[in-house]
Amino acid sequence: MAQFVAKVARLCEEARESSELDLNECDLTSVPHAVYHLLRNTAVTSASFSNNKLKSVPGRLCTAFCTVNKLNFCGNKITQLPMEFAELQELLELDMSNNRLTAIPDAIVMLQKLEILHLDGNEITSVDWQDLRDRIPTLKTVNITNNPLSMECRMQASGIASLSITLEKGG
Repeated sequence: MAQFVAKVARLCEEARESSELDLNECDLTSVPHAVYHLLRNTAVTSASFSNNKLKSVPGRLCTAFCTVNKLNFCGNKITQLPMEFAELQELLELDMSNNRLTAIPDAIVMLQKLEILHLDGNEITSVDWQDLRDRIPTLKTVNITNNPLSMECRMQASGIASLSITLEKGG
């Protein structure tokens, strides 16, 4: 336990210098409260929590790191996002790949500056591509490989101009 606490504290110290928080592969089941305390006066621009055991994203993270423009939750067990996620209005790139999402969360479509969205390796079966395009006009790239998308959904994706949608690896 002491080793874990020391590692998280060291990574938070590094983030205070670089504005980039990297808590990848820390075996986290939740975001420690110490992270918010140690970074309370830091404008974090990039945060990564990949390959942990998170089942949810705490709303507090979204309000504490509202300046983040790149966020990575790849390789967790997340099934949904809190509505506070919509407060991340500076977010340009979001990686939610290899989680347990069954749909694109409403909070994501409220991110008005989002350009890149990684959703590969989830359990998403359907996407309203036109609605996604209309609600996030800045969105340029969506990677949604390795999801059980319906054939209708796959066909609709090809009709959305000005949005690069990757449905299959190498595609």
